[in-house]
Amino acid sequence: MPVWTFEDKEMDIRPIRTKRDYLAALKEAEALGDSRPGSKESDRLEVLTLLIQTYESEHSPIPDPDPIELLLHVMESRALTRKDLEPHIGSRARCRSTESSAAIDARNDSPIVRRSGYSG
Repeated sequence: MPVWTFEDKEMDIRPIRTKRDYLAALKEAEALGDSRPGSKESDRLEVLTLLIQTYESEHSPIPDPDPIELLLHVMESRALTRKDLEPHIGSRARCRSTESSAAIDARNDSPIVRRSGYSG
């Protein structure tokens, strides 16, 4: 019997405890990916997604990025220069200082962080 089964009127859902459970849940979530919103399959996908997210956060946490490395990555990926940052951070000297120190905190609500799409 599969780890995950879907009965006609009930969901047979259990916590994801092992790598095997996790892989089975991923496979089923992929199969349910095109389900019609509001359907039983869509409801099941929503519950599976929550279980998968919980398992992943406990077993494969993703650390927050280094703030300066995040800023440099955003600059490189968007072809931004120090001059582009001046309206958001300040003078060119301050931009240079920001790039070479830990003066910017990626968790703050500065315009450059909002533009980066980071949601730490």
